[in-house]
Amino acid sequence: MGTNYYFRKKDVDMPRLYAIVDALNAECKVLVAKYNELLNEARREMGIGYKRELEHWNTYILPDEGDDIGDIHVGKISYGWKPLMKAGEHFHSIETLQRWYEQNRGEYIFIDEYGKTNLLEEYLLEIRKRNEDAQNKTHDYPIGADGFEWTSREFC
Repeated sequence: MGTNYYFRKKDVDMPRLYAIVDALNAECKVLVAKYNELLNEARREMGIGYKRELEHWNTYILPDEGDDIGDIHVGKISYGWKPLMKAGEHFHSIETLQRWYEQNRGEYIFIDEYGKTNLLEEYLLEIRKRNEDAQNKTHDYPIGADGFEWTSREFC
């Protein structure tokens, strides 16, 4: 079992945000159902030859219920594993992560996936300790110049 860490905007009304996402999901599901109904009707009219051409329109990505919209994923710590860091638009190394947070400290808090506020400095000490432990397994992602595994892929 592991724990993910994030930067979250300060003063976000999370219950309100989740309510908005839930409403969005409900509306999207209605639209997708109507879309599928019309697509199936079109397929019946056109015949099977057009099925493949229209197939790609049948894919929608809905936000997960309770998805942490707007949180910036920093990384994950798991027992017995080296830390896995999330490269993205804001940072791609420990140095750029620290610099970004220093520039945005007034707007963001550092939290774990359970919503508990943490100190970035303590997190950095912990990941350095775990990264140096030779017995911890790797995730087989590229290792950056800072010695940590970084990926731009989503993970949980």
